[in-house]
Amino acid sequence: MQRQRRIPYHVRNDVSNELKKLEEQDIVEKVTNQPTPWISPIVFTPKKDGALENCLKRLAAQNLKVEGGKCEFLQEEITFFGLKFTAAGTKSDPERIENMVRVPAPKTAGEVRSFLGMANTCHEYIPDYATITAPLRELTKKV
Repeated sequence: MQRQRRIPYHVRNDVSNELKKLEEQDIVEKVTNQPTPWISPIVFTPKKDGALENCLKRLAAQNLKVEGGKCEFLQEEITFFGLKFTAAGTKSDPERIENMVRVPAPKTAGEVRSFLGMANTCHEYIPDYATITAPLRELTKKV
């Protein structure tokens, strides 16, 4: 079990929208008798060494249950919080990139910071990210 962590401010809207979408699809539901209204999703990935079975046993040991109707097994690809997970690895979701492209041009230093925070969630998948964003970071510096 992991301790509860705060969601970074720059991704709160994305997380909220994703949770609403998952709730509408009946994948997650709000829980009222917990310290948080949401229970963390768990992505199970079977491994040759039986790690999936071990994970399920650990859940059972904590009296936690997996609801079969909300589980999907043998998926080639899943999209979660703007990332696509496949056997080949992780990549940014093209829909998320399209949404970033449609963001209006920032007009203030705060808006530039906000955009950089959003773009930073994909920095691993953007070659030369630091070089590309250097001029924008310069705009946020106080004179």
